[in-house]
Amino acid sequence: MPLLKLAVGFLHVVAGLAAEGGRRTVDRVGVPFELDERAQRGLVDRGVDSGKIERRAVFLVTVERPEADALEDASGLVRVVHPNLGLLPDLVTALALDGALEGDQGIGTHAAQTKEAPLVEKPPILEIIEDVVLELPWPGGGRARGDEGAAGVLGRGECELDLGLPPGHPHRGDDSTAAMSADRVVVTGIGVVSSIGKTRPAFWESCLAGRSGAVLLDNPWVVNTDIATKFAAPIRDFDPVAYGIPAREVSILDRTTWFGLAAGHEALTDAGFSLPPRSGLPGRFTVEGVDASRLAVIVGTGIGGLSTFENAHTTWLEARSKTPAKRYSLVMLIPNAASGQLAIRFGARGECKTVVTACAAGTMAIGDAWRLLRAGEADVVLAGGVEGSAGDPDAFALLGFDRLKTLSTRNDAPERASRPFDRERDGFVLGEGAGLLVLERESHARARGARPYAAITGYGSNADALSMMQLDESGGSIVDVGMRALRSAGREPGDVDHVSAHGTSTVQNDRVEAKAFHRLFGAATGRVAVTALKSMTGHAIGASGALETAALSMSLKEGVLTPTINYEFPDPACDLDVVAKRPREARPRVALKFSYGFGGHNACLVLEPASA
Repeated sequence: MPLLKLAVGFLHVVAGLAAEGGRRTVDRVGVPFELDERAQRGLVDRGVDSGKIERRAVFLVTVERPEADALEDASGLVRVVHPNLGLLPDLVTALALDGALEGDQGIGTHAAQTKEAPLVEKPPILEIIEDVVLELPWPGGGRARGDEGAAGVLGRGECELDLGLPPGHPHRGDDSTAAMSADRVVVTGIGVVSSIGKTRPAFWESCLAGRSGAVLLDNPWVVNTDIATKFAAPIRDFDPVAYGIPAREVSILDRTTWFGLAAGHEALTDAGFSLPPRSGLPGRFTVEGVDASRLAVIVGTGIGGLSTFENAHTTWLEARSKTPAKRYSLVMLIPNAASGQLAIRFGARGECKTVVTACAAGTMAIGDAWRLLRAGEADVVLAGGVEGSAGDPDAFALLGFDRLKTLSTRNDAPERASRPFDRERDGFVLGEGAGLLVLERESHARARGARPYAAITGYGSNADALSMMQLDESGGSIVDVGMRALRSAGREPGDVDHVSAHGTSTVQNDRVEAKAFHRLFGAATGRVAVTALKSMTGHAIGASGALETAALSMSLKEGVLTPTINYEFPDPACDLDVVAKRPREARPRVALKFSYGFGGHNACLVLEPASA
């Protein structure tokens, strides 16, 4: 259960007031809390780990009011509402807003105090997971939420203060905090490089046609060795220059980065951004229509530049000299190379990072982007996953998974090998590629005339903390991560119509995932349509969740669910409504995207139609 680091008592708020267009703004108000024993018991009763409850914390309040006088002596009951925990009646208390101080009153410069506690000079910073809303009756009526003015909504007798913050993003006394609101996060652009299509349109056409990207490999390290699996789903005939990468840079970029740059360029163009070249900088572009300091890049990968690492190491062993080794090998192979190169290419000066959580990396990168946007820290984020291991000339990734006995050995029919939830499945097919999505605040997207594919309305992540390879066989971790995501979206399991499963085609993982879905959805499991894209693309490791989120976003926009190919013999242990063999027309209200990675990393996104 996500943490709610709150403390409760009778509060006295020190506020900074600033006039703005006939209304007053209470801005950057630091409020420390004390959590009493009754409130702690209330949280424990709701499933919060008692060891994770912090008794003292502080957050910032930003709220607009139509009349300054209403702030002078207003008081009333406060209801604390949290989407992950619901209404917390044990945390009901009284809040008084009075007094004022001039100027900027940010965290660290002052603090409010409870009537029962001394002034806290340096209170710890509160990290709220997802949204917390305080609803407070105000004399004279009026209501404001985020940056919405109260005019036109008078008479409801309450004021909502939107205080949402995701993990790792403490409130700060700057303008970005005020940007956080009820604004949804939408997907406005998609870029794809995959084994079934090297552009978004080609990828989508193959998804609907049910094409497999699996082929026999002609690599000597596969053909002439005792590796049991002789096939994969690689990117074939990829010319990086044809995808806008300058010829002089091709040899100093790993193939993983090639895929990421191609997909990133397509995603931004697909989102409707103009990308004029920067003068004197070949291969560098300006993203018009967005503040570069609020353009972020978050990319996931499972392995990073493995091909470059192998090549450099082999050269060193054979030559016993540094001379033949590529000068830029180190910066080519590091996992953050793709995110760094994307930021450089498009002048993105906002947050830039890489998520390395194996097969969950792409989904987690998108989830982190959602959190960043919800926190008001960015306007646009280029997010997704990249991987380049299936086409590795030395076949080391194939060797590694072969030794773990996780791969299918259906060498006589590679295109039929990946068969999630099918009784005859025998392992996954190694894939590769890149899926990059443009995520942005809905108000920002609408203001520039963008046409979103879908809205991302929730996200959750957790860890099995059991094994580097095996899922929690009870399915409990999957249920938990699904519930975290749904609660963050203000949804319930009964709202879900569709699931894009992790669906690897391994015997155990598919069985555990199906068991978890039955626990999560209960008697309604049979009406939840399930699809597994890996049946076509293979398992692209860190890129897989991003490719699947891209397909799911297009499904929500087009009203058609992608099929799970090779589903021929239903497995009684995986009793699900699998969208089999051909697309299905449907318009889900709420859809989930699950991903799980080596190391016990689990992630779940909640997607809904953009028009909702």
